[in-house]
Formats: sequence, structure tokens, C-alpha cells
Amino acid sequence: LQEVVTARTLHIDHFLQDAEEIRQVVLLGAGLDMRPFRMADRGRTLTTFEIDLPEMLEERRLVLSNLSNQESVNRYMLDSDFKQGEAGERLQRCPAYDPDVPTLVIYEGCSMYFSEQENRALMLSVRRALRNPNSVVWADMVNHSVVDRTTNSEAITEFVNRMRALGESFVFGCDEPSLFLEQCGFDVGSVVTAQDYSNSTDSSLGTYQFVVSRVSA
Repeated sequence: LQEVVTARTLHIDHFLQDAEEIRQVVLLGAGLDMRPFRMADRGRTLTTFEIDLPEMLEERRLVLSNLSNQESVNRYMLDSDFKQGEAGERLQRCPAYDPDVPTLVIYEGCSMYFSEQENRALMLSVRRALRNPNSVVWADMVNHSVVDRTTNSEAITEFVNRMRALGESFVFGCDEPSLFLEQCGFDVGSVVTAQDYSNSTDSSLGTYQFVVSRVSA
């Protein structure tokens, strides 16, 4: 898990650092993501929209209340239930959000917990909130074999079983994440596995993919 989280964090951060045209960032499932503050410390001026369940946002407020540099980050918390597929509509109702500005949507560590139908509805909703051709979605997805527990990896099977015991079952896997996002209105995107990105010898990381897709014309 540590290798996976490290790889995806670095992949997103490096992409965002290189994508100088991005002015807005949408965190789908913000959790306790500290990226808005990390980017501010690196000199990136970004408006961030943090979307999550109301109870998670309350926890986020509590944790962030101990930070001293909150005022330097332009950020908005928006509550939404991803199972309703309305995050994009919630975003568009926020007066501070501009759909015509180049935006990066980060959907990190969430897709595997929602059904294919729920993921599709969510991505379609988000796509409707993006009008600038330079807007991008970043997402991570596990392979079908992880969900089906057919990877032949004891480590993966043990991890998935533990998550299920915690009430966080993996229910969605996708072998072609670029095609999935294309079906949701995005261009064919670039895909890399956590193994390749990390130059790791651990083949289990090959079942975890990062995809970056721009909005389609």
C-alpha cells in the first residue's frame, strides 16, 4: 500500500507541476489530501474545490484547523455523495468555479469502491462541468483481476480481503481505463502502471494503473 500511495502521489504532483496552464483543481474524494497546501508551498497559485461526503469534510476541517498556512490557499469545500453521480452539478453550482478555466480533476483512490455504473455516472457528471479543452482528469483504477481475486498474488488477495473486512470492498476494476474515460466524454488518455512508473520489480504493482485524459473536442 505504501508503494502504491507514494507512486500515485508523485505521479499527480509531477503532472500538476508540469501542467502550467492548470488554474483550478478538483479533488474528488478530498479526504485528508494536503496537495493544495503542498502546491502553494511550491509557488503554484491554484483554486481548489474539495468534494467529499459531509462527514468527511467535517473531519477535514478539524484536521486542517491545526495548519497555520490555510489562508494562503484558495479552496472551497463542497459536499456530495458520489453514489448519486452529481458531483459535477454540485461543482457548477459553486459561484467560485469557472468551467471555462483549465482544470485538473483528481479522482484518487476512489474508483475501486464504486460500481461501474456509479463511476460512469460520476465521470459523465464531471465531464459536463468542464468546457476548457485543456482541462484534464486524472484517475487510478485497479485491474479486474484484483476485484475478482484472480491475480495469483497472495499479497493482493490478503489486502483486498482486509479491506472487505473493514467494510471497504473493491467492487470495480478496469483493464482499459483510457477506453472507460473515452466512453465518458474524454479523449484517449495516457496510461501507466504503478510498477512502470516506479521502476519497481514488484509485479503486483502492475495491476494498478494511472490514467490522464483531456476533455474531448
